[in-house]
Amino acid sequence: MHSFLPLFYEQSATPAIIKHGMDVLRQAVEFLNPGQIPVTTFDQPLFALAKCIQWKWPDTHDEKVYVVMVGGVHTEMVLWNILGDVLDGCGWTTALTEAGVASHGTAIIHI
Repeated sequence: MHSFLPLFYEQSATPAIIKHGMDVLRQAVEFLNPGQIPVTTFDQPLFALAKCIQWKWPDTHDEKVYVVMVGGVHTEMVLWNILGDVLDGCGWTTALTEAGVASHGTAIIHI
């Protein structure tokens, strides 16, 4: 089952609506696939709220009965940032500049 947000018209950045959304999704998954553990991805701020909900209600929302993940956008942003740090100072900009592929400023932007 795939679902896309927003599921609700209310502001999503509150613990109450995150918990309600998790409850609704758990009921939908249980109805469609009995026994399957629901998996939900959140962006980074909402992921933090979802983890707090899991810690506060371990009987119904624990990691063993409900999986929450950070969405791919934040993971990709972090990986690109780390890649830039790794490539910074490795000589990549110098190689691009000396080969005449790009100016120094353009080479830095590409990293």
